Amino acid sequence: MSTYVVQSGDSLYSIASGFGVSVEDILRGNQLNGTTLYVGQTLNIPEPALFPIHPFPPGGSLDQRIIRLEREQIRMAQEINRLEQRVNRLDVRVRRLEGH
Repeated sequence: MSTYVVQSGDSLYSIASGFGVSVEDILRGNQLNGTTLYVGQTLNIPEPALFPIHPFPPGGSLDQRIIRLEREQIRMAQEINRLEQRVNRLDVRVRRLEGH
């Protein structure tokens, strides 16, 4: 079992998708009655199943699922870009500190 600290913008769905587990598994593993999360909250994340869940809930047309997948890819690309920018800013700060 892993733990995860809730960050701003997180949802149960995004956390579950990121770990390859279901929202229900997180709810059960943390004895949560609702879906409200708080920044800084620590969640217990169960180990993913041998055969991971599909990242999108069943139902809807293939086109709707493709659209959801594309949106998730865009969100992930934006998050990667944000993290790369943060790493670059930290690199600049480290170089400045090393120069003094």
